[in-house]
Amino acid sequence: MEEIHLFIIWSKGRYAEQQILSQAAEKFDVLQTYEIDWSAQHFSNNLSRFYGENLPKNSGKETHCGTDPFLAFIIKDKNPCYEVRDTGRGFELVNSNIFDAKADWRTLTGGGHKIHGTNDRAEAEHDIVLLLGQNIDDLIAADNFSAAVKQVKTDLPGTGGWKNLSELFYVLNAACPYVVLRNFECFPDQYLLEDHGDIDFLTSDLNLFVSVTGAKKIGDEPWRVFHEIGVSGEHIPIDVRFIGDDYYDPAFSHKILMTRCQDLKGFYRPDDMSYFYSLMYHALIHREDFPLDYLDRLKNLPQGELLRKTHPELVWNWDNLSAVLKQFLMTNSYGLPEPKDCTVQFNRKGVGLPPEKVDRRKWIIWYWRLRYLVGYRDGWTSKILRERIKARIHRLINVSLRKRLGLKVRDIS
Repeated sequence: MEEIHLFIIWSKGRYAEQQILSQAAEKFDVLQTYEIDWSAQHFSNNLSRFYGENLPKNSGKETHCGTDPFLAFIIKDKNPCYEVRDTGRGFELVNSNIFDAKADWRTLTGGGHKIHGTNDRAEAEHDIVLLLGQNIDDLIAADNFSAAVKQVKTDLPGTGGWKNLSELFYVLNAACPYVVLRNFECFPDQYLLEDHGDIDFLTSDLNLFVSVTGAKKIGDEPWRVFHEIGVSGEHIPIDVRFIGDDYYDPAFSHKILMTRCQDLKGFYRPDDMSYFYSLMYHALIHREDFPLDYLDRLKNLPQGELLRKTHPELVWNWDNLSAVLKQFLMTNSYGLPEPKDCTVQFNRKGVGLPPEKVDRRKWIIWYWRLRYLVGYRDGWTSKILRERIKARIHRLINVSLRKRLGLKVRDIS
């Protein structure tokens, strides 16, 4: 099974480019070579998004690799071989042909990271679509390769904002596992559906999603996942849920991503079963009141129609849907975790459980609101009053809850 991969010779390694290209032609089929010139204004941001790291201007990596035009070449490996190698992220299963060639060329250029290479198919998809704006299948189908070095003078897709939702989803589809959880019926012409004012994503890798999309976090609360992205000149609010944030049971979140399907309009969404129960869960557990439009939608989804056929006597109200959801969770051994994002409602009544006597989540939210006022609005009140407010807040927040959220006293005082 042939594989397409990418190598980059950053500008400070280009003194060895002829030797590297010659050796590459002996090892692989070199399909196309590009000279890529990122703008000086966006170079650091491009590098940060490409590597998924925070690399400010004049960072060590930027200084090491160089900021002048760099060389990238696409190759075909006709006999890929996967073996375990010690990478910068630990031991991983990688294409050893690519990995070993990259290691040799790094040695040739004096060590370090002046040479970049994709370790597996997923990394190749990510890197190629970000560098060239085309996924691997479309790149191969276009068959627009030549022996001449092609000049590319452009920044990463989405720099300064995405042209439209279609462009965003095209890149995301190749670069990052995700689904749009709900309210996507109006895509891609518009992003708002009725009274639902943001886009809800689920991903397996929050940092990867943020770096690919260029999303900016709103607020400094460590548990919030509220971001915004620029699309068509607008700032679109998004929530980025991820496995392990307890928005859903991690096993349920994993199942949603593993069984996702690509909508005909060009984005990934949950399959019919996962959509039905994740929407029901959201309406019952994450909402104080059950939205009427969600009730109508649940009835008309394929799983809802099946439920109406098999249980024609079912009255679609809170109590009955609560029993349906509870049975689904029990059958699949899914738990009912409390979301780490304190702005998300946690309505235990949604599955027939009594509410907690004290809603400590509200105290957490108020803590961060007052922390902002107390810590960053000097002059609005006296130092003594600020210290009293801080002390009062600390007494109100349960210490064990702070530890569970990873908020130690020294971090928030």
